Amino acid sequence: MLEPLDATAENLVRELTCTGGFVEAGLTATPRLVAAVTAGGLGVLTTTRAAHALPVASRLTTSATAKWPLSEDGRRRLDIVLHEAIANAVLHGNLAIGTTSSLAERFDRIDACLADPTRAALPVEVTLLPCPGGVVVTVCDAGGGFDLAAALGRIASVEAQSGRGLELIRAVALTLATEDGGRTLRVTLAN
Repeated sequence: MLEPLDATAENLVRELTCTGGFVEAGLTATPRLVAAVTAGGLGVLTTTRAAHALPVASRLTTSATAKWPLSEDGRRRLDIVLHEAIANAVLHGNLAIGTTSSLAERFDRIDACLADPTRAALPVEVTLLPCPGGVVVTVCDAGGGFDLAAALGRIASVEAQSGRGLELIRAVALTLATEDGGRTLRVTLAN
């Protein structure tokens, strides 16, 4: 169970379907990931490069929908949380890209950061666990962490091209919290 594999969309889909978990080659399954999969949840551990390139959020949403009784609204909420939280872990956590630059500058910074083998190899871990009436999602990165209250206190301007992810997550979540010094986002969603 949870043998490290090359980061391809095919391996991601197959392993989520067969075992409930995917670990990218070169990484070692974390206790949190193993516990989630062992308890009947889903989990993915991949590099920043793969999390940026692969449809991790979509595949986890599809797997969760097949595995648990999620309403259509519950599926949409899960999809929003996974897309936004994984993007935040990659961009703001592991790549440390701010939200103030223009979109073109941000794309250039992303490309430059992903060209750095050390940054591109930083892990992103996502787990999903069913709970009574919902799902608990955790997304962990290896960045410097962040202050959730301060981040939620900032209001993105209407013209902003980023900076709305946490507000979207808060809008659909039952609970929203951070752990590990702000490197782990924990979200509880209703079915």
